[in-house]
Amino acid sequence: MEKQKRWQFVLITIVLLLTIYNILPTVLFYSKPLNDPIKEKQATVVAHGAANRVNDLEKQSIDWLKSYNKLLGIKGATVTLDADNPEMIHVKYANEKDADIVRKHLPRAGSLIPFVPAQLSLVPNEKEHDGSLVTIQRKIPVHFAPSELNHYFTFTEKRNVEGNISPLYHKIIDDRLVQLGIAVGGISENA
Repeated sequence: MEKQKRWQFVLITIVLLLTIYNILPTVLFYSKPLNDPIKEKQATVVAHGAANRVNDLEKQSIDWLKSYNKLLGIKGATVTLDADNPEMIHVKYANEKDADIVRKHLPRAGSLIPFVPAQLSLVPNEKEHDGSLVTIQRKIPVHFAPSELNHYFTFTEKRNVEGNISPLYHKIIDDRLVQLGIAVGGISENA
């Protein structure tokens, strides 16, 4: 049998260390107790986090539009979120030429945003009262008020104290099954 060379030992050691390094996060994640049910306090923390992430998309959209205007070489544009409808963003340009440039390029650029809820598009059938005003539509038409989160999110245990499935959880599962059935065997286009 051949004598093992030093570089082979080093290579094998490096491969083993990289394997352990890549597997370690998975081992740590699954070492947590996954069978423990989520309590209302944990669910509230998750709901607050989700609401904050959705609300942060507003600022990210405005920042993206400012950056996009800078990329197109357009200066003096004011970007504002519609106070009554958080789905709409209004961009006021110095002249109609700048607005037309954005109207031409934004549909493609807005659809290329990788995170689908953050994608932007022009408002269909925009009423052209002012040619220098462009109205842009976000995919998420809601702003969560932190004090009113209990109106948007509801917590339910999977099983009640008798061990039966709780009515709200049963209703959620039924709704998901209907949606799945529509997706699998629903209406399809004619050939």
